[in-house]
Amino acid sequence: ALVEAMGSGVPIVASGVGGIPDMIGDGLEGAILSDPTNAGDLAGIIERLRGDDTLRHGIAARARQKALAVYGAAAMADAYLDLFQGKLDTHEHTTSLRAS
Repeated sequence: ALVEAMGSGVPIVASGVGGIPDMIGDGLEGAILSDPTNAGDLAGIIERLRGDDTLRHGIAARARQKALAVYGAAAMADAYLDLFQGKLDTHEHTTSLRAS
């Protein structure tokens, strides 16, 4: 759901738990992470975004850019090609060793 939200170009506010910080980053990468133990922190971030159009639009734009660059169709296709090429290279190397 986070990647879809990022791709939609909305600002992301999430708790900094689990893999979320690795996935979406914080601040400059298109999201603001809140302290998961502090509801006031979350409320403060939402209020800050509500009152700052420039910050809100900047975070949303960066979130969309990151979603497309890292999780978009072209990026995923490249990742799969790299994976398959690595498997082929390993297979060819193993096959040539057996033939020797």
